[in-house]
Amino acid sequence: RPRSETPGEGDWPGQGRVTPSWMLCLVAANAIFAPPREQDVLIPARDGRQLAGTLTLPAVGHPPFPVAISLTGSGAHHRDGNRAPAHPYRPFREIANALADKGIAMLRMDDRGVGASTGDANATTGDDVADDVRVAIARLRGRREMDAARVALIGHSFGGGVAPMVAGGGARPALFHIHQAPRH
Repeated sequence: RPRSETPGEGDWPGQGRVTPSWMLCLVAANAIFAPPREQDVLIPARDGRQLAGTLTLPAVGHPPFPVAISLTGSGAHHRDGNRAPAHPYRPFREIANALADKGIAMLRMDDRGVGASTGDANATTGDDVADDVRVAIARLRGRREMDAARVALIGHSFGGGVAPMVAGGGARPALFHIHQAPRH
């Protein structure tokens, strides 16, 4: 059989051409370093409000994906955990990207009355936030690319205090992570 003069190329007996090893390395590197996919989402909430957010999906792997939902601290926050649009500190975006690298999707939402979410940020209570998260969980569980049994909550500060309220309200997340939550 004739063989290619290029190292790594040629005919594999009975199988046709062999893929050059450098091409396999490029494909593997692309799978490892591919950025996560992001989708803007609008979730209809109760009372005619809308919750706006970003759903970060893993670039590799196969659905259904486990999914985490972020719950921000006290005060009005944008979906990435920043208070002002131009502020560079965006912890929930960093967490979403890290989780996507591990095959886990993440939904992060603007608080009521912030960014593209409607409502009144100043009048929002913990019960309101818990209700919004329950609505988001129901919406995610209805998406075929999400694993309905593996929904987690990541709550920071005030959001950490709200996470158990969500769990106690019938939404039944698989787990929740509480970070720097206030004691009651």
